[in-house]
Amino acid sequence: MVHFKKRQLIQQFFILFVVFAVGVFMVLEYFLLKKWFLFEVILSVNISSFAMFGYDKVVSSYEKSTRLPEMFFYIISALGGSLGILIGSNMFRHKTQKLSFMGRVLLIIIVQAGLIYVFMNTHM
Repeated sequence: MVHFKKRQLIQQFFILFVVFAVGVFMVLEYFLLKKWFLFEVILSVNISSFAMFGYDKVVSSYEKSTRLPEMFFYIISALGGSLGILIGSNMFRHKTQKLSFMGRVLLIIIVQAGLIYVFMNTHM
């Protein structure tokens, strides 16, 4: 088995995440007929983060598997996939007992909600 450094793992899984998100976006773009671009982007990022969380849950059951580092989840959460991670953690029952992880994801969600609130109030 090849051992990777955390940085290499994050880079490789981030590329996989982006490819998957672009694929989901293209499907959404085709079916939603280019009406809601921002909604499609956010939905594709959340679907992809949800799928990556499911992947990590499946891989966690194998002994010598390559797990996704938590930093990867923090990065995609900050990029807009926080709801996908939150839903994925509850649906897959993965990392729900890890209070430090859930606290950081919830903090990211609160910051994102605050940014949305500020953006909506200044541009209306």
